[in-house]
Amino acid sequence: MRLQTYMLVRFGMSVVTGLAFWAFTVVDGLELQRERGVIAFVLNFIPFIGSFVATLLPTLFAAAQFESIYAALVVFIGLNLIQFVIGSYIEPRVAGTAVSVSPFMVLFAVFLGHALGCGRRIYRRADPDRVCNRLRQAAGDPPDRGPAFGRRSDASDVRSRSGSPEQRTTD
Repeated sequence: MRLQTYMLVRFGMSVVTGLAFWAFTVVDGLELQRERGVIAFVLNFIPFIGSFVATLLPTLFAAAQFESIYAALVVFIGLNLIQFVIGSYIEPRVAGTAVSVSPFMVLFAVFLGHALGCGRRIYRRADPDRVCNRLRQAAGDPPDRGPAFGRRSDASDVRSRSGSPEQRTTD
């Protein structure tokens, strides 16, 4: 029940975001105002990346339409301000009230999820197995693919790798 309520709030905030984008693009004189509002509505459901893409695309089109970096900067700042106010101030308060959770806890969960996402990306870059495989590739050796990719780990495989060529036995 709480998930349905939260998704309903999310849907409502996405509608508000789409309408705010539409109003901003009408006032600013950008072309394709309705389409920009619909794109902002849809992309608002994708956490973090969606809101950035929703603000970046109209910015690039504004730079092309007005042929001015200043106009593109005004569009970028204005749309990011809309995203910030709705996503960081209004939505946590409404969601917190709707699902009976403190708005602070909603914001804390959003920031914690973002921080853990960054930590996961950092770990992914520094994964020791990936580093060893890249070093092997740089040295010209094939990467270690593990047992799921056909690597044998039986005793004959160990015997054939150990010792000098004269000590190796062939079965």
